[in-house]
Amino acid sequence: MQKVVYIHDIIPLEMPEYQRPETRPAFENYLSEVMDAPVTIASNSQDTDTRFQQLARMKGWTVAKYIVLKPSLVAATSQKLPVRDEIATYISRRHPFFTVIGTIEPRKNHLLLLN
Repeated sequence: MQKVVYIHDIIPLEMPEYQRPETRPAFENYLSEVMDAPVTIASNSQDTDTRFQQLARMKGWTVAKYIVLKPSLVAATSQKLPVRDEIATYISRRHPFFTVIGTIEPRKNHLLLLN
């Protein structure tokens, strides 16, 4: 059975200063385990693909195939829910705002948006 590994990025290796201390070694261990046999590497972007290919060459890993599988969003209708009053009031003020979807981690610097 062929293994396929989806790689979003290799930031834990390229920028460990923006990670929790345990993230880099855990990511290195994960990659070492999954790269124990030829695998297909699927990346979320051409940039990630290029970076991972460089890493694989440097580490001497055998990769059977590289593919880029970009995530996509599909608009779909759903049940319309009422907007809470405080949200409607905030949006109606017509000042710039950000919507952030994801985990809250120090490396993401949410304070930049909040300040």
